[in-house]
Amino acid sequence: MRRLANYFILIYFFSLVTTQALPSYQFEITTVGATADVPFFKLNNLSTGGEQITQFTITIGDLARNFDGANSEVHNITSFTLNTPDSSFSGGVRDDLIDYSLTGFDSGEFFHFRGDVDPDSFDTGIDFRTVLFNNGAALNSVITVFFSNGQNLSQTLPDGSASLTSYVFNQSSTIPEPSNLVLASLMLGLLAFTQRK
Repeated sequence: MRRLANYFILIYFFSLVTTQALPSYQFEITTVGATADVPFFKLNNLSTGGEQITQFTITIGDLARNFDGANSEVHNITSFTLNTPDSSFSGGVRDDLIDYSLTGFDSGEFFHFRGDVDPDSFDTGIDFRTVLFNNGAALNSVITVFFSNGQNLSQTLPDGSASLTSYVFNQSSTIPEPSNLVLASLMLGLLAFTQRK
C-alpha cells in the first residue's frame, strides 16, 4: 500500500513539473493600419516562468524576394538593435532576414515593427502573403525566438487564407526548464529513499 502511495506522489510531482510555465510567444502579421507590402509585425512574450526574449529573426521565405528595410513602431521593452537589414525603406540594404536583438523583453511585453517586402533588386508593391507563405514551390518564412534561459523556438509559417488581414502564430516549448528537471530528480531520489525504508 505504501508503494502505491509513493507512486501517486511521484505522478503528482511529475505533473507539477511538466505543467510549469515554459518559454512561449505569440507572433502576429497584419495589414490593419499598414499595407500588404509593408505589413506590421508584433511579437508578444507569453512566458510565465521569467524568461525574457533576447533575439528574434524572420526569414524572407521566397528567396526571389527580400526585406528592403525594417523599422520599429511601438514597444514596451527596454531597448533593441536591428542587426539586419537597415531601417530605411525603398533603397536601403536588402536582406533575406530581419534580425533584432532585444533587451528587457519581459513576459507580458511586446515588440511591434514593420518590414518592407520587395522583389530582389527593385522596389514595387508586393503582397507579403505570396512571399512569407502561400508562395507555391518557394520556401515559407521561418521565425525563431531566442529566450534568456538558452532555449529557442522556431517554426515555419504555414500557408493560410489569402483573404485575411491578420495572421496569429503561437508556440510554446515542450522541454521542461532545467530547474524543473532538477526538481524531478530530487523527487525520484526521495521516492527511492522512502521505498528503502
